[in-house]
Amino acid sequence: MIRRIDKGTVKRIVNLRQVQGLSFQIIGERFGISATRAVQIFKRQQKKQQASNVKPENLHVTNTKAFTSRKLQTS
Repeated sequence: MIRRIDKGTVKRIVNLRQVQGLSFQIIGERFGISATRAVQIFKRQQKKQQASNVKPENLHVTNTKAFTSRKLQTS
């Protein structure tokens, strides 16, 4: 049976792995999940963190250039 894990538990799992360096097997035992599930949760959170750190700088520059050229044409 797969149980849904709340955000607080996910944060605690990530913290135990990153800060305290516990193995996935120990984390799984603490939360009553398998080590494989703990690995999946940890990897999913890492991907979310990496995706949130990416900034769409190229989109901003393109929009700024387009706005500037339109503004110059109307003047």
